Amino acid sequence: MIVTIADSFRQEGKIEGRLEGAREQQFATLLRLLSRRFGTLPNSIEPRLRCATEAQLDAWLDRVIDAPCLEDVLLDPVPS
Repeated sequence: MIVTIADSFRQEGKIEGRLEGAREQQFATLLRLLSRRFGTLPNSIEPRLRCATEAQLDAWLDRVIDAPCLEDVLLDPVPS
């Protein structure tokens, strides 16, 4: 089977779309959990979450359950 350049680009686009969708889901879930846990969030939180890396979002999602305050959730993750 011959794979054309167009097929290759379509496949790349699908992968990028899935990754972006997963990141968007992380963002939405974290925003929802933070709002439920800590109430009304400061206006600065949403842009900060949108600019976060996948590693930051993962760390923050893990912390939202146990952190005593919003500031403790949003500490930068320790590099591994």
